[in-house]
Amino acid sequence: MDTGIGGLVYKNPPQKKNNFLENHKTFINARSAIKYLFDYLKPKEIWLPSYLCKTIIQGNHNFKFYDCDIFDDPSKYFHLANKEGNVFYYIDYFGFRKNISFNGKRCLVVQDCAQSVFLKKNLEADYAIYSFTKMLPVPDGGSIVGDIDPVYKTPCSDVLESIEFLKKPIDLRRKGHSDWRRLYLKSKKIKPVGNYQISDCSKEVINNIDLESLSNKFRKNYNLISTIAQPLFKLEDNVPLGFPVLLENRDFVLKSLIENKIYPAIHWKLPHYFKKASSLEKKILTIPCAWCSDYEINYLMNTIGFLNK
Repeated sequence: MDTGIGGLVYKNPPQKKNNFLENHKTFINARSAIKYLFDYLKPKEIWLPSYLCKTIIQGNHNFKFYDCDIFDDPSKYFHLANKEGNVFYYIDYFGFRKNISFNGKRCLVVQDCAQSVFLKKNLEADYAIYSFTKMLPVPDGGSIVGDIDPVYKTPCSDVLESIEFLKKPIDLRRKGHSDWRRLYLKSKKIKPVGNYQISDCSKEVINNIDLESLSNKFRKNYNLISTIAQPLFKLEDNVPLGFPVLLENRDFVLKSLIENKIYPAIHWKLPHYFKKASSLEKKILTIPCAWCSDYEINYLMNTIGFLNK
């Protein structure tokens, strides 16, 4: 079963033009976009949620943390950062929007949409960060939405070679080769960082993909899994990255799914002194339902149903 990679399988890519990249200042990946934004803003303090991917911590800055989990309202912690010259950073986890406001805002607000590519920037946020590779069938790409005019560098040969390697698992999966996952895991270690533009090939795919059909597929699969597993979030008008669940026996289920060639993600290994975040990290698992074909979603549901018995 081919689930767990951010690559859409289709023989004839759709040719429906869209304006998705309008207002996006694109970079080779989200990590580079984040570093560029932090270095550009030069804030006194950057307040980050404790439950986060460590790749967000980019550059030599004064990082501080508020201890939270995916269910918390970030506005509870906003006062910690709300001074001129500071940045308050929050995350829309798994494709689900945090409906919050920032009363008496004096600091800058950065919204992380890396897991939520289909969400629009919160009107009260100054900037939003996107990662295209998590939800779109591209080898590279991230962006900043907000008032910024990046200066780009010409990619060196190492960066160009990295992009070519990042293409390989997506191409192999499209062709039905079983070796795609080995190369995918290897490609995850390739993370060039710098103010480089998104590749032309990724830009072309994004500009031509049928985003409506893609998001509808993600939503359909999420709803199907919801019939046999308890969702953490109501779907409403969101587009999910996957189907996150909390499990007391998380590691047992993870091992069982991998044995059945289903490859869930776990997020993230965190320091124990963040009580809320580390408690969540031990239980959470994301079922990779978004990219599943009809055959794959049936296989996935049958496997989960068997484990639930």
